[in-house]
Amino acid sequence: MPVIFASPDIAAIVAAFPPPGPARDQVTLLRSVSGERLLNSKKLLGRLDRLLGSSEQRVPVSSLSAELGLRAIDISSLLSSHDSRLHYSNDRSHLLSGSEVERLLDDLRRACHTQFVDLVNWSRDRDVSPDVADDFDMASHTGDDRVRYLYHQSLAEQTKATIAEELGRIRPEKCNLLRLLPNVPMSILERIATELAADSTMRLSVESSRVGVTMVPAEWHAFQQRRMGDQARERVERVVEAVTQTGFAKVDAGDGDDGLLEQLSENEYALVNVRLTTFRTLQQHVVMRQDLLDEAAHLLSVSVKTIINEHWAAKEVEPSIKLSDSSILATLERLKLETATNANSHIHEVAQEFSANHGHGYSPEITVDLCTVILESSQRKALVDDTTRDTIDALVHEEQRAVSTIAQEGIISPLHLYEIGLSYIQDEALRERNAALSLQLILKDHLRPALAQIKETHLCHDRRRAKDIQTFTSAITDEVPTLDSLSAAVKMLQKKQSIPPPSKKQLQDVQVQVLQKATKVLTPNKSRDSDILQHFLWVQFAHNLAYFTPERQPALFVSGGKDTTRMIKALKALAPDSEGVRRGESFCEGLKKGTAGTMEGRRHLRPPKHPRPWKKLLWVKQSYPDNYTDEATFLDALQRNPRLQPYEFWTLVGDSTVIVQHVCSVVVFVCCFVGIYRGRVSPNVLVGWASAGTVGGWGVGEWWESSSRGKGGGVGTPVGLGLVGDFATRDDMEQDDLSPTLDAAPGTSTAPFSRTHSHPSSTTSPTLSPDLSPPTLDYSTWTPPPTHPRLQTLKSATLIYFSLLGLSPLLKSLTLSTSSDSIWALAAWLITLNVFTFDYSSPSPTPAHHTLDLEGPAGSAGEGKTYPASLSTNAALMASTVLASRLPSTTHVFSLTLFSISIFGLFPVFRRSLRTHSPQLHNYLTLLLVLTASASLGLVVGGENSGWGSAVGGMVLGSLCVAGAMGGAGWWLIGLQRFKNEIRGPWDPARPRIGRGAWE
Repeated sequence: MPVIFASPDIAAIVAAFPPPGPARDQVTLLRSVSGERLLNSKKLLGRLDRLLGSSEQRVPVSSLSAELGLRAIDISSLLSSHDSRLHYSNDRSHLLSGSEVERLLDDLRRACHTQFVDLVNWSRDRDVSPDVADDFDMASHTGDDRVRYLYHQSLAEQTKATIAEELGRIRPEKCNLLRLLPNVPMSILERIATELAADSTMRLSVESSRVGVTMVPAEWHAFQQRRMGDQARERVERVVEAVTQTGFAKVDAGDGDDGLLEQLSENEYALVNVRLTTFRTLQQHVVMRQDLLDEAAHLLSVSVKTIINEHWAAKEVEPSIKLSDSSILATLERLKLETATNANSHIHEVAQEFSANHGHGYSPEITVDLCTVILESSQRKALVDDTTRDTIDALVHEEQRAVSTIAQEGIISPLHLYEIGLSYIQDEALRERNAALSLQLILKDHLRPALAQIKETHLCHDRRRAKDIQTFTSAITDEVPTLDSLSAAVKMLQKKQSIPPPSKKQLQDVQVQVLQKATKVLTPNKSRDSDILQHFLWVQFAHNLAYFTPERQPALFVSGGKDTTRMIKALKALAPDSEGVRRGESFCEGLKKGTAGTMEGRRHLRPPKHPRPWKKLLWVKQSYPDNYTDEATFLDALQRNPRLQPYEFWTLVGDSTVIVQHVCSVVVFVCCFVGIYRGRVSPNVLVGWASAGTVGGWGVGEWWESSSRGKGGGVGTPVGLGLVGDFATRDDMEQDDLSPTLDAAPGTSTAPFSRTHSHPSSTTSPTLSPDLSPPTLDYSTWTPPPTHPRLQTLKSATLIYFSLLGLSPLLKSLTLSTSSDSIWALAAWLITLNVFTFDYSSPSPTPAHHTLDLEGPAGSAGEGKTYPASLSTNAALMASTVLASRLPSTTHVFSLTLFSISIFGLFPVFRRSLRTHSPQLHNYLTLLLVLTASASLGLVVGGENSGWGSAVGGMVLGSLCVAGAMGGAGWWLIGLQRFKNEIRGPWDPARPRIGRGAWE
C-alpha cells in the first residue's frame, strides 16, 4: 500500500485539516480506515482495475472498503468521481468485471445484426446498467417514446428493401407496415417510411396513427374511387335486377338508404319506373317497390282493425292492454300474409292475390319470400302499434261518448229536473213527499234502465269505468237511498268519468219526453179525475217556469192525490195571475161536487194558449200596453265588449318584435359611438359596413319590386332612394268596394292604411269636384323608363354623400362652446324622444303591388305611411349631430352622421318592408339585432380590456332579458283584457246599417 506521511504528528494535522474530496480525473489524497495514513487515489483506481480484470464474478461495492482499505464514504466519493471507467449492475450494487463486459458487448453485437434491440429491455434482462453500451459501435435510434434502439445498418437496409418490395407488389393498395413487419418498432417504421416518402420516385405519403404506419401510394385515391364506383354499379345492377324480377331486394348495410335510392334513380343500364323505398330488418336493408309495401300496410291496418273490433265486441280487449303480436299474426294468416313456415297451404292464394293487386304474376316461392320480408320489416311493428293505438282510442272515445249520452239523458237530466222542481216548492211537508215520489220515479223509469242499457251494449271495457259503475250501483242498491245521497253518488260518478253536464237542449228534450209519456198513460173517459188533475198541475208548473220566470229553467214535478190542494197553493205562489191556477181551482171544486169528470169540467184543464211574444216594434199592433217592457227579453240585446278582439300570446310576441328591433338599433348606434369615441372602432370600418348594408337593402328592395311587378302586374314610379310606389291594378280597385277613389295624375300613388294589432285605423276619402277632376287614366298599363329609378337613387345617394362631406367640418365645431355634460344629457333626451315617438304600427298585409310611398305630396302622411315619423327621425339625427361634434376629426364626424342616416332613416323602411314581404326573415332579423346589440353592450360595459368573453356573456344575458320582456309584456296585456268591461244595450242610440247595395 503506498503510504505518504506516516508520522503521527502529520496524521494529527491531516485529522485536523482533512483533504478535499476526490475530483474527476484528478489525483487526490484519501484517508485510510485507521485515519493515520493518506492514500493516492490514482493508485487506488489502478488496484481496482486489476481487481476487476482478474475477477470472473461481479464485485460487490460493499466489499471495496476492505479490499482498498478506505472508509465507505470515501469509496462512494472515489467511485462517483471516476464513474466513466466503471460499469455497474442495474441497481448499482455490483461492479462488472472486464470479462463480463466483453461477453455482454459480443452478445449485443450479434443481436443487432438480426433485430432492433431495445436497450432498456436488454439491460434489464441482463441486470446491467444501460450505459454499458455508450461507446458501442452500432447505429442507434431514439423515438418519440424516449426508447433507444440499437441495430446494425444492414438490418435497416434489409427492412427498407422489404417494404419497397411489398409496396411494388400490392400497389396501388395501401401498405400497413406494422402488419407487414410486426417485430420492427413503430418509431423505426416511421423513420423508414419518412425516408421512403422523401424519395420523389416512390410517390408515396405516410399516414401515422396509434394502430400503425401506413404507406399510401399517390394513385390510391383514384383507384379507390374507381373501385367504389364499380362496386356501387354492380350493387345497383344487382338490386335493380332483383326488384324487377321479385319486387324487392335484400342488400347489405354498406351504403345508406338515400345513396342507394339516388344510384337507382340515376342508373342508365336498367330503368326502374316505379317508386322504391328502403327499410332495415334485423340483419340487412331491403329495397322494395312502394306499391307492394303500401298494399301490405293496408292489409296490416285492415287486419289490426278487424281483430280489435272482434275482441272489443267479445269484451276481450281493454284500453290499457295492447294486442299481442300473436293475435296480429293470426289475423295476417287469414289475410295470406304469413311467414314461409305457415304459408304452404295458402301459397297459390297469396300469389293470386298479389297478381290481382299489382297486375303482374309472381311465383309462389317469391311471394312467400316477399311476405316474410314484409313481416320482418321494422315498419310492421310501428304500423301495428300505431293502428292498434288509434283504433283503440277511437273505440274508447266512441264508448265514452255513448256512456256520457246515456248518463246525461237517463240519470243526470231527470235528477236535475226534479231537483229544480223541488226548489220552487216552499211547503216543507209537500217538498218531502214529492222528493220521495221523485226518487221512486227516477229509480224506476230512468236510472235502472240506463244502467241496464250500459251493461247490454258492452260499454264497460275500461276497468276504471266498470269499477266506478259498480260502485255507483252498490251505493243505490245496498241501502235505502235518498234524493240527496243519489245526487251525491251521481256527482261522484260524473266527476270520475268526466261526464259533462247536460245542455239546456237535452234538459228540455228529457222534460218533454217525461211529460208526454205521463200524458199518454192517461186514457180519456177512463182515467181517474184526480190523476188528470195531478198531470195538469205538473204541466202548469213546468209551463210557468219555462215561460214566466226570469230563469226560464226546465223542470219536472210529481205529487200524490192527497197533495192536490198544497200543489195548487204552490202553483198560486209561483204564478198568482196564471190562468192555470184558476182552471186547477175550478177543476178541484168540480171534484168535490162530482162534476169534474164531465166534458164541461175537463174543458177547464185544456192547456192555455201561449200569448204572442212581445216585440220591440212600434208599427206592429200587440196586446200589450205602450209602456210595456218584457223583463225576459229586455237584456237580450245586451253586449259586453262588442268590439273586443282577444289577444293571442304569439301574435303579441310577433308585434313586439317591431319595438325590439328599433330599440336594438338605437343600442347598436350608441355602442358604435362609444367605440369610435374610445378609439376601439375605426370610422372607416363603420361607414363601410353601413354603406354595404344600405346597398344590400336597396338590392333586396329592387328584387322585391321586380317580383311584385311580375306577379301582380302592377308597375310603379320611382321615388326616394330607389323605393317604388306602385299603383293598384284595375281588378284590385274593383274588388274593394268601400275603398276611396281618387283620380290622380301620374306620379301620385295610393296605398292601404296600416293597422296595428288592436287599434284599427280610420280613413278619409278625398274627393275632387267634377269641374276640377281630370279624366280618369288607366295607370295599370303605364310603365316608367327602366333606368329612371336607378338614376334617381344614384342622384339621391350622391347628394347626401357630398352634402355630409361638406358639412362635416361645420358639424365638428358646432358645439365647441358647450360642455360635454350638456351634450351627453341633450343626446340622451333626444334618443329617448326618438324611442318614444317612433311609429311602431304594424303594416297590414297588402298585395304585392302595394309598396312604399315615401314622396307623397305634403299633408299625405296618413296615406301609406311606411316611413319613420318626422319627430322621431329628426330627434335621432339631431342626437347623432351633437354626439358627432365631440369626435376628434372630420372623418369621424362624417362616418357617424352617415351611419345615423342609414340606421335611423333607411333601416326602419327596410324593416317594415321586410315584415310585409317575409315574416320569417323579419324574425331572423330580430334575433340578429338582439344578439348584435347584446354583444355590443357587453363590450362597452366590459371596458377597455373586454373581449369575446364579454360579448358572449352580453349575448346570453341580453337574449334572456329580451325574451323575458317580450313574453312578460304579452302575458301582462292578455291579463289586462280581463278588466275591460264595455256594456252596450238597448238604451244606447241605435246605429243605422246602410247597405251600399241598396243605393246602387
